[in-house]
Amino acid sequence: MSDSPGQTRPNKVARSNSNPRRLPQGVNSGHGLLTKHQSFIASPKPTRKLPQQASRTQLDDTTTHDNTLIRYMDADMFRTLTGQNNLKLITKLDLSCPPNRPNSRKFPYIDQTEQLTNLVEINLSGNVLSRCDRLAKLTQLQKVYVSHNKLENLDGLWPLINLTVLDVSYNQIQRVPSYLPKKLTALRELYLAGNKLVSLPDIIKLRALTGLVHLSVEDNPLSRLPHCRGMVVYGIPTLELLDGDPISEEEKTEAGTKYARETLEVHEGELNQLRERVGVLEQEVDEAMKGREKLEKSDTHNREELQVRTQENTRLSDQLAVQRRLVDQKTDEMNHVLRSRLELENQLAFYKLDYKVDHSQYTDLFQANFAPDSENSDSK
Repeated sequence: MSDSPGQTRPNKVARSNSNPRRLPQGVNSGHGLLTKHQSFIASPKPTRKLPQQASRTQLDDTTTHDNTLIRYMDADMFRTLTGQNNLKLITKLDLSCPPNRPNSRKFPYIDQTEQLTNLVEINLSGNVLSRCDRLAKLTQLQKVYVSHNKLENLDGLWPLINLTVLDVSYNQIQRVPSYLPKKLTALRELYLAGNKLVSLPDIIKLRALTGLVHLSVEDNPLSRLPHCRGMVVYGIPTLELLDGDPISEEEKTEAGTKYARETLEVHEGELNQLRERVGVLEQEVDEAMKGREKLEKSDTHNREELQVRTQENTRLSDQLAVQRRLVDQKTDEMNHVLRSRLELENQLAFYKLDYKVDHSQYTDLFQANFAPDSENSDSK
C-alpha cells in the first residue's frame, strides 16, 4: 500500500526479512496461519492417522483438474481429528493444509458439518474451496479462517452474526458483500489481503463495523491507489492495526486533516452516481408503467373479445342443441316409418303366402270335380 511522498507511519513495527507477507496477528501456526513475525515456511504439523472405517476420509488418489489431490469431510474425520466422539461437543476444528506441503490432499468443498452445532472456530486455510456458504448453518461460529483457497465471493455468510474474526486473505474475491457491515456487526478482525479488491469505497463502508480494530487489505489492486492507507485510516476510525502496522493517534489526526476534503469529494461522487442511478430507475419505472398501461388496454380488449366469443359460443351451442333436437325428432319419425313399412311388408308376405295356399286348394278341387268329364268327352 502506497502513501503520499513524505508521509510517515509512526510506531511502525519492524518486519522480519524471512516473512515476505504479513498474516493476522494472534493466529498460531496450529491453525495453518502464522503470527506476524513467524516465517511463512513453518515446520509441518504432525498429522493423525485416519481410521480404517472412514473410507471417504482416507487419503486416496482423487485429483482435481489441476492435479491437486483432494479428500472429503465426514463425521469420522471430525472425531479422529478432535478425539471427541460427540460432534456436538466439538468447539474447534482444524482442517487446514500446511503451505509447505504441496502434495497434501485438500478439501474441494465443505460437507457433513451439520452436526457441529456448537463449533465456534474452524480453520480451512490452504485448501481449494471455491465456496464457503455451507458454513452459514454453523451459527455459533466466532472465528473462521479460509485463507489461501479459491473463493470468488463471500455469499451466504450473513447468518454468522457472532463472528468476530474472519480471514479470507489470498483468495480471488473481487467485492466486499453489502451485507457484511450490516449483518456481521460483531467483527473485530477482518483479513482481506491478497484478493482482487478494486473498490476503495467498499472498504470505507466497513466503518459501520464499530468494533473493527484489525483490517488487512494489502496485495489488492486497490492497495496501489494513491493515499489508500490514509483514506482507510480516516474512513474507519476504530482501526488499531492496518495491514499489520499499528495506527497511532497522530496518524489518525493527520489522515483526518488531509483526507476529509477528499472523502467529501468521494461522497459527492457517490451521490452523483446515485442520482444518475435514480434517474435511470425513474426512466425504467416510466417505461414499466407505460408497458403496464398497454398490457391493461390489451387485457381489456382481450376480455371484451373473450366475452363476445363466449356469447357467440353460447348462441352456437343453443343452435346446436336445437339442431340436435330436430335430428332426434326426425330420427324418431324415420324409425316409426321404418317400423310401419316393415309391418306392411310382413303383412304383404303373409297375404301372398295365403294367396298361394288358397289358389293351390282351388286348383286341386277343380281338378277333382271336373277332370273325369273331360276324360269321358275325349273318349267319345
